[in-house]
Amino acid sequence: MQRREKILLIAACGAILIWIGLPMVERIFVTPIAQRQATLSALGEEIIEKTNEVVQIKKAGVSLKQWRQRSLPPVPLDAQRLYQAWLTDLAQLAGFSDLRVTPGRRIENASIYTGSLVTLEGKGTLAQLSDFLQKFYHSDLLHRVVSLNIDSPAVTGDPQLEFTLIAEGVSLAGTPPREHLFPQTTLKTDFRSTTVGETGEQTGELIIEIDNAKLFPAGSEFRIRLNDEFLHVIKSKGTEWTVRGESDRFRPTEHKAGDVVELALLRPDDENRSTENLQQLVENSPFVKPKVVVAIRTPPPSTPPAPSPQPVDRTAEETYLGASIRKDGEPEAWLYRNGTRTTVLHRNSEIAVGDVKAVVKDIHSDYVVLESNEKLWRLRIGRNLKSLEEIATSQTPSDPGR
Repeated sequence: MQRREKILLIAACGAILIWIGLPMVERIFVTPIAQRQATLSALGEEIIEKTNEVVQIKKAGVSLKQWRQRSLPPVPLDAQRLYQAWLTDLAQLAGFSDLRVTPGRRIENASIYTGSLVTLEGKGTLAQLSDFLQKFYHSDLLHRVVSLNIDSPAVTGDPQLEFTLIAEGVSLAGTPPREHLFPQTTLKTDFRSTTVGETGEQTGELIIEIDNAKLFPAGSEFRIRLNDEFLHVIKSKGTEWTVRGESDRFRPTEHKAGDVVELALLRPDDENRSTENLQQLVENSPFVKPKVVVAIRTPPPSTPPAPSPQPVDRTAEETYLGASIRKDGEPEAWLYRNGTRTTVLHRNSEIAVGDVKAVVKDIHSDYVVLESNEKLWRLRIGRNLKSLEEIATSQTPSDPGR
């Protein structure tokens, strides 16, 4: 056999060995490594997923602890009774007349929570109703307004509105039992509250003495309700407290020893709640006709008579955004003119009132967004169509509630 033939034979044998051996080498060495790398990658993703689940569980645990602190007592019958009494107190503080407070049904969910319904019926002005709702939502309880129906007997003045309000308080399972919705104690000595004057200005601080401060916060400021007023405790030393009044109290009051002192906790997100919308609603009530202000100016004697003024279209000035609601799950807003609802707005509705022509782009709880002349404008509740505020297209405000 010649040398060239030997080389060709060796090369052929080598090729055969490589062809046969590569799959074996891959099966013995490469494939197990690839499989282990895939398993390792899957385990890494599973660890990340489980870590996220643990974080979510911890967050839920923190939220559940906070909800239990705001929950009604765990026994549903006691919870509904105490909630009904508390709502009655709040309604009487607001000054409602012909008040009737009745318990409703209880809604249970697999021993997780119980919702207790309470119905309030009565009469009151729009300012009294707004004051009630403000204090209702400020209170740190796990509750909500389920429905509110209002009827107005008149369209002028400040009518006594007839209303029916259904509220729901929630009792969570595992909530520690308690005898009251909020911690309570009693006054040890008499005192007259004079920390706020009749116009709401602060006039000083007072020292009061209570029987027991064990259930109240220590070393921090807090808020209390005493009869028909709210006070801030700005300094506490055992059972001796330094208090200052706030502007939502009603009148200077004589407080007697033995009167109940109740902790009046505010919701943690209360600083984000503004009373501006409620004030605008009271000032521009959708239940009455707006007041017409007529100004008469007499020209000086030396001034020649002015020509007769041309008629001015004031339709836009007399048309107000009165309310924003949700109907069948969709937002809608109401435009009023002279106290009468004239237009119901939805998204993409076209408006042509006086010299204002626009398209409704979005509806929020306290304003609507309009597009006119290729610009975006904001119209707040209680404002007329001449009070549009220009907003940048890239900064169109959002409303989590919508």
